[in-house]
Amino acid sequence: MNEKVQRLNNRANELVKEGKVTEAIELYLKAIRFDPTVPEVYFNLGTALASIDRFDEARVAFYKSKKLGFNNVSLLNLYLAYCECMIGNSEKAKRLCEKIDENDVPLEARELLDEIKRMF
Repeated sequence: MNEKVQRLNNRANELVKEGKVTEAIELYLKAIRFDPTVPEVYFNLGTALASIDRFDEARVAFYKSKKLGFNNVSLLNLYLAYCECMIGNSEKAKRLCEKIDENDVPLEARELLDEIKRMF
């Protein structure tokens, strides 16, 4: 990841933590315009979009991250399953959940995994 994209991604991550999700999304999109090949930026964009219930857009970002080789496939599948559930694709969400290795899901994301499982 080039330095400019790294700075934009890091600043966007900070904005998300500050609750400024819309501003963060703009920075993620700017980073993508500079370099559209960085899976982490698409993943972060997806999590930001999902946090404000823009699930269709989040799905697109997550699938792009997956296509580009995001390194934590279980975490990515978790967020994809969540988005699929939220837009009514429960069968697709179930299939994604079957691919999740819970050992690869950070503790802070395990609540989301439990929530998804309760939706079935």
